[in-house]
Amino acid sequence: QEAVRAVLKRYSPQLVELQMEVGDVGRRLSDAFAAPEFDAEQFRRLTAEAGMVRSRLDSLSAVMLVAEATVLTPQQRRKYAEVAPTIHNQPQPGPREGRPPPR
Repeated sequence: QEAVRAVLKRYSPQLVELQMEVGDVGRRLSDAFAAPEFDAEQFRRLTAEAGMVRSRLDSLSAVMLVAEATVLTPQQRRKYAEVAPTIHNQPQPGPREGRPPPR
């Protein structure tokens, strides 16, 4: 567990930064969608930006999983694999009141 904590500590600043970027671009996407004058080109640009930020977050998650896998035993990796799908499929908070969802 200590080795996994070290991995999390090492990557936590990047992870938090990317999560904040995902939230920010999601809010901007929602704002663009809800704007009185819909700008399709702006919405497409923001959608592309959201995809790139999510891709960077996914890549960092993969790097973290590789780092964690190298310090876990085969038995620990099996246990993690059993639990991981439920971790990643937790319900996400709904859209803010009066606002469309970011996707």
